[in-house]
Amino acid sequence: MSISNGDLDRLCDDFCHQYGITLAICEIFGKRWSFIAGNGDSLYAGERIRLNEKYGLIADVIPETIKEDLLGRLKTILHIRD
Repeated sequence: MSISNGDLDRLCDDFCHQYGITLAICEIFGKRWSFIAGNGDSLYAGERIRLNEKYGLIADVIPETIKEDLLGRLKTILHIRD
């Protein structure tokens, strides 16, 4: 299964425009989180959320009211099952 960086970028842009949140989707290599998509390519500080052993999200503060929706949509695009 291939992952569309375009889909990830669009999702991040949508959340940025709707909620003013900067997001960086990263691939995880041990302790290193490598940017792969999003609108926060220079975002290194912030909340780190591990989606699974391979992918993570770095974000400004994510309001709890939208966190579940955002994480669910990311996991769908990244083909992550809970």
